[in-house]
Amino acid sequence: MPRTEDGQGIKVGARSRFHPGFGLGFGFDSNVFYEDRVENPAPAAFTVITGWMGIGNRPVQNGVLDRPPERTDRKIDYNIALIAGFRQFLDRRSQVLRQSRFSLGTDIDLSILPGRRFTIDVSESFYRLAEPRNVQANANFNFNRLTNDGGVNFTLRPGGGRISLTTGYFNQLLYFENKDNDVSRSDRVVNGVLGEVKWRFFPTSAIYARYTMGHTFYFSCCADPGTGRNEDNFAHRVVGGYRGQVFKKMVLGAEFGWGWGFYRLDPTPDDYKGPLANLTIDIFPTLRTRIHLSGDRNFRDSLFGNYFVDHSGRLSVSHIWRWRMVTDLGVGVIGREYRGIPVPGAEDDRIDSYVGTARGGTARRDILFTLTAAIDQPLGRFFALRLNYNLTVDSTKFATIFTDGTRNDSGFTRHLLILFGAVRY
Repeated sequence: MPRTEDGQGIKVGARSRFHPGFGLGFGFDSNVFYEDRVENPAPAAFTVITGWMGIGNRPVQNGVLDRPPERTDRKIDYNIALIAGFRQFLDRRSQVLRQSRFSLGTDIDLSILPGRRFTIDVSESFYRLAEPRNVQANANFNFNRLTNDGGVNFTLRPGGGRISLTTGYFNQLLYFENKDNDVSRSDRVVNGVLGEVKWRFFPTSAIYARYTMGHTFYFSCCADPGTGRNEDNFAHRVVGGYRGQVFKKMVLGAEFGWGWGFYRLDPTPDDYKGPLANLTIDIFPTLRTRIHLSGDRNFRDSLFGNYFVDHSGRLSVSHIWRWRMVTDLGVGVIGREYRGIPVPGAEDDRIDSYVGTARGGTARRDILFTLTAAIDQPLGRFFALRLNYNLTVDSTKFATIFTDGTRNDSGFTRHLLILFGAVRY
């Protein structure tokens, strides 16, 4: 669902602004079904229509409501956004045409009593997303899904507000509309709690310590424990770090800690125990230029195996030109290892064997490369053009050999190009 940046907006009340928009785009997808090159990937052109609206008294940046840490006279900071879109493939092949789908979603961010001694923060993102499956198949074989990511945090600032104590609850949902057993068994819900202590020793700098625990429950797990993926599990993370300005034109975020992932119902347990780390550096050579550098090590629950471990790095540059054009260019590399993959014949009787496994046959390794480029050009007060290019390369030697003799190679290369024009305010 592509869109452009909001315009000036329509003033609503004393501080809020309403931002509507509508756009039409044309694009090309070089690999609709995420297939390996030996599987003859299916390319296709497409058109997409997107409409959106938003209202709020504070913007959202990088998924976080932009609210000041100091006390304000506002009782609520908020931002509410809705978006909907339809993608129509322009192709004669029926298996491609069946992937033309409707998507929609909403993002809600609230901060009640921002900067006060006691603050309540609420966030909610709920989406219905349409996406083809990674094999050419009939109309029912897709990854169309419902996703939810929300939570509520309670923050207490005793004394002068330099120290803040936060506790909260979060919820995540992944539910596939496809009722094929190979897909629907990945339906899951995550319920978790968090606690954080933060000391803001300068107006723009703080150190913190945080603990999170998430319980993942699979709807179709464990009627017969040990048969197939996926397994219910618990994930614990303890981290500490620093966020803030270190030089006049540099912002630093550094986080280090330890994580545990427990898969107690897995007959071949491959639990996670290891370090966690995240480093971000933002440099602003000029008021119009931003250079972003980040590195990360983390583990996440996987739909293929118990979990995967990522070692990732990213570099991006954005610049606003004098004629209001905004350009973004970014590259990223991820080293990913899936651990605890299904045992052929024992946990999945459709699988005969694997090719290119690691760790004695219990893991799969991928290297992912991403390249993103975007140009945004406002045209007057109401119109805007956006050109997007995305390259994704999954380089892996891993392949699955099924009992019926078929083979599925897991790597793929995908080019996605979209030219999008919008009327927005």
